[in-house]
Amino acid sequence: MKLPLDDAPKYAVDTCALTTLRRSYPPDIFMPVWDFIGELADKHVICSVDEVLEELKVQDDEVLEWAKAHPDMFEPLDSEIQLQAKKILSTHTGLYDHKKRKSSADPFLIALTVLRKCALVTEENPSTDPQRPKIPNVCRDYQVECIRLLEMLRREGLRLHRG
Repeated sequence: MKLPLDDAPKYAVDTCALTTLRRSYPPDIFMPVWDFIGELADKHVICSVDEVLEELKVQDDEVLEWAKAHPDMFEPLDSEIQLQAKKILSTHTGLYDHKKRKSSADPFLIALTVLRKCALVTEENPSTDPQRPKIPNVCRDYQVECIRLLEMLRREGLRLHRG
């Protein structure tokens, strides 16, 4: 679902940030984290692109089930996003690995953040190889803030209390 610019989300979420839920915040212990992120999705505070959903389908698990329960957070690759992704790839050709020929949401996700003027949430580290840039490298070049999932949770005020 495409949101109007005045209702733009604060964060666009990468595949690896969502899969961090499985590794670092398993639902049997951290279900409030999953619920909180679900609320952020439902309130359009976070978004992503359809390609991220496609990447999640590789591992049919609880993260995919969570994503399917929040379909409105995944924006289709409309012509505006595709045009911006094309610009990004024209200056950062190594962002997409043509040898692997698998889904690569990265250029589309970065395009979304540029267009929506929001931060990008990823667990990727910057690359030291200028021929193989990662999301943080490209975000820096486009003046897009790049943060980790935990930082987003802090900014949005998640607090877990023992009861």
